[in-house]
Amino acid sequence: MKKNMNDFQNNQNRLLYLLGWAVLAALACFYLLITRVSFFQGMPCWFRTVTGLYCPGCGATRSLFLLLNGHPLMALAYYPAVPYAAAVYLWFMTTNTIELLSGGRLRVGMRLRIFYLYIAVALIIGNWIVKNLLILF
Repeated sequence: MKKNMNDFQNNQNRLLYLLGWAVLAALACFYLLITRVSFFQGMPCWFRTVTGLYCPGCGATRSLFLLLNGHPLMALAYYPAVPYAAAVYLWFMTTNTIELLSGGRLRVGMRLRIFYLYIAVALIIGNWIVKNLLILF
């Protein structure tokens, strides 16, 4: 039973690792898209237009753009979940690459834990609440 659970976790980790490389490719395409296509620059947020409040995702694109251009503190100010996700992603990919290249001899690969997701959700909700309180008062 324990061996089956370890196999499942290893397969899940391997799938997440491969997905991480796909995310990197998608992120590179997204970066080229938002920097080269003027259609995406300055698009209004429909949630903000309708309600007058920031949506839970407001600032994420700017934060990602700032992070990719080497401004991590400004990215943190716009949307803290983006630098957090980038840090978790980099740590996951680096440690799992080390484990893969060592043939499994170095068991340093980061494993998925649900509290990483809880932290991201807390950052998103907290950011949303703070930004909307600032515009209301």
